[in-house]
Amino acid sequence: TKPAVTKPAVTKPAVTKPVPLTRVQKNHNWIAARKAGHYTLQLLGVSTEGSASGYIAARKELKGLLFFQNKRNAGAWYSVIYGDYPSQLQAEQSAKNLPKSLAGLKPWVRPFEAIQTEVFVKK
Repeated sequence: TKPAVTKPAVTKPAVTKPVPLTRVQKNHNWIAARKAGHYTLQLLGVSTEGSASGYIAARKELKGLLFFQNKRNAGAWYSVIYGDYPSQLQAEQSAKNLPKSLAGLKPWVRPFEAIQTEVFVKK
């Protein structure tokens, strides 16, 4: 008689669901997809993600506000930005016509190229 031959068990590869991106990761991806020669308005910088989120949540009437984490202070800095403008002039004109809820701010017109180099990515 022949010895019984055992076939190795066939295992299916584990299906792992992708981990959903955090809000800051989604914002960083959006920034990375902007044309480097375009401009945005930086409205403020704060030291916590919660402060940046709260600032945006309090201004729901203004669509398109988002924040990114800077490399400054080992990544413990968050800047709120608004818009994607093809030219510096268009960004400057928009800064003059911000809603009343943003009155008192002095927006900083910045090229996405500069912001893209500042985004903090955890290694």
